[in-house]
Amino acid sequence: MNLIKTWLLVALAGALLFPPALSAEIVDRIVAVVNGEAITLSEWDAAFESVKERIDKGYQGQNKEQIMAEARQATLERLINSKLMELESRKAGLTVKDEEINAAIRDMVAQKKVSLEELNRSLAQQGVTLAQYKEGMKETMTRQRLIRREIGSKITITDEEIGSYYEAHRQEYEGTEAVRVRLIFLPLPKGADDAARQRVRDEVGSLLDRIRNGEPFEAMAYRFTKGPAAEQGGDIGFVERGSLAPEVDREVFRLKPGEVSGVIEAAGGLYLLKVVDQRGAGLKPLAAVRDEIRSRIEEEKMNRKFEEWITDLRKGALIEIK
Repeated sequence: MNLIKTWLLVALAGALLFPPALSAEIVDRIVAVVNGEAITLSEWDAAFESVKERIDKGYQGQNKEQIMAEARQATLERLINSKLMELESRKAGLTVKDEEINAAIRDMVAQKKVSLEELNRSLAQQGVTLAQYKEGMKETMTRQRLIRREIGSKITITDEEIGSYYEAHRQEYEGTEAVRVRLIFLPLPKGADDAARQRVRDEVGSLLDRIRNGEPFEAMAYRFTKGPAAEQGGDIGFVERGSLAPEVDREVFRLKPGEVSGVIEAAGGLYLLKVVDQRGAGLKPLAAVRDEIRSRIEEEKMNRKFEEWITDLRKGALIEIK
């Protein structure tokens, strides 16, 4: 994959994780019409804003303008796909009830161990109301049901596929004790005064609060980390015990999969860590990892089927780009 395509994928990932907040109606022009429904310039600008910000902050190559132009066009194509899915959801009569949304929010705050008041404060800091947040959840849940209905029901996974995957990826299920880690790293400026260093500590503390209030760790890493594997959302893969700085190593091997650390100061900067997976010495038996492998195969098949499905949907749609 060439450099431009890589940066497009990285930048657009953030746009998918953070769709634009609903905004007040303003008078603007139409940039595309999808089966009779309009996409406006303000919608396009809002969807592209986070993509543009990430390219601005993270890429300084000579072909930056080309990447910007291609990313902006790719954002419009994703808006068109999104509109097609919205129309298909309506046609299929797929709806999500208010009580389902409220239940999903209750589950989320319980899992993250935060209160509704803390969630509201976090949303307010981002300029988003609870009503807007619920509307975004409704849209996401509706589309998930559409994809499951149109694609998921057509996917089958056999025991032979699971066994073949296990044999082909045995190295992932054996070896010394190791954990797969995502990290966010912000360096402490060398030679800076205490006030400057405290500002960095405050920034990392703010990121931790946002993660504990429900924002995805991966998305925060894509946007803010100054450390390794920034383009992979801070995913540095599996690391064995003793291979990290002592302060980091002690904390990361204390965490369970899915848990996030507090702020750790080590090696010239501040870390936030999330353990994604863990493995111990020796080979995990197939029975212990069967469900995990099934999920991986299902995800791969879903991604391939989705691309085929959305391509067919576009072929049958009336799309006019102004």
